[in-house]
Amino acid sequence: MSTDPLRYIENNLNPVYDAAIIESTRQTLAKAIVFSVNEIGKNLDASDEAAVPSLYIQQVGESVALLRLYAQADRLGLPNSIKDQLPSLIKAILDPCFTDKCHDFHSAASDDKEIRRKVLRFATCGMMTSPVGPAIVEITRQLLVPGTSDGDDERFELSLKVLEHGFAACFEASPEQDLQGDMVELMWGTAGFLYGAIGLRALLDDLHTDDTGKMWMARNERLRELVCDDSISKLVTEIIHTGVHGSGRFREQYGHAPPIMWRDFRKTYALGGIHGVTGVLLILLQVPLRIIEPYLNGHILPTLDWLMDQQSNGNIPRAYPAEGPHIGGPAWQCQFCHGAIGTGLLLGAYKLLLPFPTEGYIPRSIVQKRWNRDKCWNECLDFIWKEGLLRKGISICHGVTGNAVPFLLQAAYDLSNGNTDSLSLGRGLAMLRYATGMPPLNMDQSEQSLTLPNGEPAFRTPDHPYYLFQGLAGSVCVWADALVLLNNAAQGTQDVTGGMIGFPLSGGLGIRLPL
Repeated sequence: MSTDPLRYIENNLNPVYDAAIIESTRQTLAKAIVFSVNEIGKNLDASDEAAVPSLYIQQVGESVALLRLYAQADRLGLPNSIKDQLPSLIKAILDPCFTDKCHDFHSAASDDKEIRRKVLRFATCGMMTSPVGPAIVEITRQLLVPGTSDGDDERFELSLKVLEHGFAACFEASPEQDLQGDMVELMWGTAGFLYGAIGLRALLDDLHTDDTGKMWMARNERLRELVCDDSISKLVTEIIHTGVHGSGRFREQYGHAPPIMWRDFRKTYALGGIHGVTGVLLILLQVPLRIIEPYLNGHILPTLDWLMDQQSNGNIPRAYPAEGPHIGGPAWQCQFCHGAIGTGLLLGAYKLLLPFPTEGYIPRSIVQKRWNRDKCWNECLDFIWKEGLLRKGISICHGVTGNAVPFLLQAAYDLSNGNTDSLSLGRGLAMLRYATGMPPLNMDQSEQSLTLPNGEPAFRTPDHPYYLFQGLAGSVCVWADALVLLNNAAQGTQDVTGGMIGFPLSGGLGIRLPL
């Protein structure tokens, strides 16, 4: 279903590419990344706001982008002048969370449950918006970045306590929340914590270091306990458990229901990526198969099939039922929070991570499901291409760079299967080149005009122009993933997705880092 035409501009971008365009794109993306790091470094906020421990809506989220760049530096070919400044810049952004200015972070680490629950409790324990996020980023920083800094041991202990308390909070739903299937959403709830736990587990499993201090940290029994199979399984079971209850309440109201369903923080049956069923399913699909398999065919995939049935012309509504009324905004949007971007990521993960059988006898039902999945994904991508140049601008949550990510997933699938003439690659790269010309970066670009016929700017400057979900930091993550993909393809790397990380704090390619 189409969105309000005032929210986007007509897409006249050219998705065609050749070797020269690919090389030019690589140079453009590399330049945008360097410019962005410099801009973020020059515009750090020194006020008390910098101490608010929320990756989604505060400055500390910029550390996610810079730490991702540090992890990808070799594959990106980052200049040493940029790579060398990243460790100190990452630490400087995280520092305010560990000072006395940040009461919330210290309260989250408190052993007094009443104090802790004021800031870290069920429904406020996700990685995006609670102190859990900066805690995970700090532990990741200490594991990935060589050397140590003064106070690292104290910061590690504080962060570990926040994670332990966040894990406990995931199981503290009130009877009403439990029975309604409330608040496991990606932004605020258990699904957001699960993303971080799986990412930390992947980091620990793949960590290679000769640094004895980091080896000791990686073997920390309390940290290992938080991310072991049993703990991840408990989180998954809790999400499924509340989803079954939520499905029962949904059935009472509408007479039918998918196997699992949840309500968001507005107590609506949201369907999108940030608040809704799409985001929860996206995280569940990226849980290691050995853990998720008991719930896959009976709960997760049938709910995904139900979600695809809600799709109309490539888009999904903000919430069920589509006819509303809808709280918080229009029923139909084209962004990650609500609309086609979340389903684009979900269907991409479905195809990349859970391939259907390809050998021997394939039942007709599986053939039909595969056809329907691919049809829905193609319609979703076509819709994003048509209405994805959002006038809100550059951001990943409700902007052009975030809307390009589903194309990168399809391109990764195409290139992995030997298809070097990928329409999705052309579309994604065209959108990302175009975005480099938007504020606050404002690089020269020749893709399409950045002004409206009346001379007004087509795209607005974000309210928080450097933040992770609303500004430049998130865009850097997408530009970097695209450049890694292009560099891998140019070098003939067998795994063309190697080094890519996915949509920040959401993934899509499998959760590879807690970033």
